[in-house]
Amino acid sequence: MPTVFRAAGTNFDVDAYLKRVSLIPQAVWRRGERSGTTMPDVMHWSGFIVTASEADFDDIDTQIIDSIAFLKRYDSELASLAECSGLETCDLDFGIQDRDVALQVDEFPADLLRLMGRFNIDLVVSRYPPLLSDEDPEHVNET
Repeated sequence: MPTVFRAAGTNFDVDAYLKRVSLIPQAVWRRGERSGTTMPDVMHWSGFIVTASEADFDDIDTQIIDSIAFLKRYDSELASLAECSGLETCDLDFGIQDRDVALQVDEFPADLLRLMGRFNIDLVVSRYPPLLSDEDPEHVNET
């Protein structure tokens, strides 16, 4: 998912929080659980991830619009989350595709940043390489 909202903490009671809100997480993890079926590591934090925007990696404008709507829609739930005991980190992570340009600049409007600041939400930008398509000259068909 290109834009996700993430919240976590070592002593965050993720289940208690999620029981009293309407947010629908795409992933939930709990401290002490294994981090995956093939991973031997044990989770040191409890938390969850919710999709804020399903816009494509190359559509940052829609990701921003969707994220502003997400923050407004869940205003009271995010305010209560900010007050949760044990919560250590909250972020909004924008997945952005690298562009073939000399300088890549992605601007985040003040409206978005103000909303994020109200709830102590950090801004994260995860950059991804462009996906090769069949029309891409670098794409080689090995049939």
